[in-house]
Amino acid sequence: MKKLFTTVSKSTAFMAVVVITFSTPGFSETVPYPTAASVQQVLVEKMGAKAKDLSVTVDQGAVNLSGWAQGPREVHQARYLVSKLPGVECAYSSGVRTWVATDQTQVF
Repeated sequence: MKKLFTTVSKSTAFMAVVVITFSTPGFSETVPYPTAASVQQVLVEKMGAKAKDLSVTVDQGAVNLSGWAQGPREVHQARYLVSKLPGVECAYSSGVRTWVATDQTQVF
């Protein structure tokens, strides 16, 4: 009987530790949404002059890119960079227009 009581006590203590660990405030904190200025700054740092004609709006973690890009490759790169930022839930680039229609160079 004594051995059974010891086993139950150990498992109860373990469960209490697990509950305390998952209910601490640090575990449930959310990452704040980025600002449009911080997203624009990251684009300029990573893409340089290619990002100068892109505009950014942020609405509760949804980032919308608009403006002009050289081609589809730059649009994809900007959307990818933005999507990897902390606090970004989704990134859209449907408002971006391109100077070049495709990534392939066509020789006539």
